[in-house]
Amino acid sequence: MYNSFTSTHPVAPGLNPSEAAAARLEAAANRRMGVDAYALRMQAAVRGSHEWIVTSARDARNHGCSTWLSRYEDMVTDPRGWSERFASVMRLDAPLSRKALADWAAQQSRIRPDESSHTAYVHPGAFASRLQPPTILQLIANLSRKQLQRSGYF
Repeated sequence: MYNSFTSTHPVAPGLNPSEAAAARLEAAANRRMGVDAYALRMQAAVRGSHEWIVTSARDARNHGCSTWLSRYEDMVTDPRGWSERFASVMRLDAPLSRKALADWAAQQSRIRPDESSHTAYVHPGAFASRLQPPTILQLIANLSRKQLQRSGYF
């Protein structure tokens, strides 16, 4: 997220020139703050989305629907296994669907982290390992008990 939104993410289409310039300035300012400050600043928005996802999954299970909490790291480190699990949960049995997912997984397996372009959008680059221990502790402390339990990280 840090590299994408502060460096390689293209400006949203449809912006007028002054809006596009403002977006580029904001991205540059966010980049200058560094990954630790950026992560702490953005956590509230991400935390809110995650809370909604976890709650929605629980509600769906309570109504008899199957759910799957897809983990980003699983998608990045094992795209083939992740895509097979995705297809299974989504009940994508059609050969064309399975082939499309297999092709996607093969393509993702060939991509290596790339901090200079937006093409490797699935890969976090080195920024995930650049967070300082005090930042990590603060980010964890800001998570709800439900998020800590259901995320699969703790």
